[in-house]
Amino acid sequence: MKNINRILLLGLLLANSNLVFLYAVKYKKSQTIVVPPVPIVATTPIVTIPPVVVYPQTKVENTNPGYLSYAQINQQLRKWEEEARDLVDIGTYGSSANGQPLTYVKITNELDKKQKPKILITGCIHGNEPLSTGVIMNYLGLLLKEYDMNSILNKEEIFFIPVVSPDSYPRSRHAEGCDPNRDFENKETIIVNRLQEFHLKEKFKAVISAHTFGRIYLIPWGEKTQLCPDHDSYKKIVGEMANLSNYRLLRACEVYGTPIIGGELDWFYKNGAFVVVFELGTHQNIPTKEEIDYERNRTWKSFLLFLEEAPKVKA
Repeated sequence: MKNINRILLLGLLLANSNLVFLYAVKYKKSQTIVVPPVPIVATTPIVTIPPVVVYPQTKVENTNPGYLSYAQINQQLRKWEEEARDLVDIGTYGSSANGQPLTYVKITNELDKKQKPKILITGCIHGNEPLSTGVIMNYLGLLLKEYDMNSILNKEEIFFIPVVSPDSYPRSRHAEGCDPNRDFENKETIIVNRLQEFHLKEKFKAVISAHTFGRIYLIPWGEKTQLCPDHDSYKKIVGEMANLSNYRLLRACEVYGTPIIGGELDWFYKNGAFVVVFELGTHQNIPTKEEIDYERNRTWKSFLLFLEEAPKVKA
């Protein structure tokens, strides 16, 4: 072009450099021209950080306090609460006819706020079956003592009612003038009404009701001889439990040869729970500490199997 010498441009682009060097031949002189860099947009990979799970500490040592009065049971629960504060929560769901608190204890990893299925374990709906209370208290204490990162308490909320019928504990089968385990249709007793309300509020996925005696696991139905809709699951889960503890497995209707009307077993099942009655031991006397320990040890693996598998049936 006129008045302009031909310009020879030699470009060398350096990888990841901000400079482009141009060699210009004009008047036989060289120049270095700085060219503004082209912005390079870097993409930062998205890293998903899993939530941190905090595991509570436990100082529980005494897992089998033996036979206790109702007042002593509540004292023991408070002691466990002090020894495992982030695992234990004590409450009440009403009062008995004589004004005694109807106490429950919930055990779970309270530091992990995710929603968990709820399980209910009850003892002594018949007040004269104190071995049932002793064994489930032993279950409770052992779950607390053996708590670790693999514990079922990281996956479930387990509620214990050591004594459903405190007014008749430990001597009488009856409460408020009738058998409370035949009152789930008529609902004449305060303790049955409060227990039903508690279940309907908490919506327990699975329930164990501990009784004595006979070393039997009872499943629905009690009021009729037909198989319940979940009979195959009962045979699989409770059948394995029976094998583990050398207990018998029976439908409740098979025990007496006549229908059981108004029982807790059928009521809980009709209201959404996978429920089993534990008929523990061989007597209804005040148990020794050794008898409690023996029956707990005999049924422990079955109990853990129930905790793991039962909530899945009604999920």
